[in-house]
Amino acid sequence: MKKIAHLIDWLTRAVPGLAQDPERLFVLHEKGNIVARSGGPTFIQKFTAQVILLDVPLDHLDAVVVALVFWLQRQQPELMENSAGAEEAIPYQLEQLDRETCDFRCDLQLTELVSVLPRDDGGFDVLHRDEPDRDPNFPALVGLMPPVRLLQLYLKDDLVVEAALP
Repeated sequence: MKKIAHLIDWLTRAVPGLAQDPERLFVLHEKGNIVARSGGPTFIQKFTAQVILLDVPLDHLDAVVVALVFWLQRQQPELMENSAGAEEAIPYQLEQLDRETCDFRCDLQLTELVSVLPRDDGGFDVLHRDEPDRDPNFPALVGLMPPVRLLQLYLKDDLVVEAALP
């Protein structure tokens, strides 16, 4: 699952303190379906990715949500578009553990296109496709004229995400 690996990597880099304590993050692949495509063995995987973050400081929740929104804008953009589905793009639950920390859980409805390409020797290559690059300035603050390239995101005085220049 290319998207799950990418999501884990993105959140580990974007959420303060998670890189130093990565065992607080779990991403489970649930309720999957394989949808065949006509004309060959290429298929689409549709699944729910359950993201669980344990012991999240309450003042870091904004960083978690912003990281998820940016990731979804690139990896599953139809969830973030202005449509009926976008109203429920990231259903989540919080369990407050004490006055300073909580456990965070959300369910993301994801798809991944998988191409199965025949090889000259009779075998097959399996290629998990990236989403089409709809915005070459990703991550960018969408809706601003002109679009603004996000280079750094701060949560209070802490640098949370830094995008590399192309």
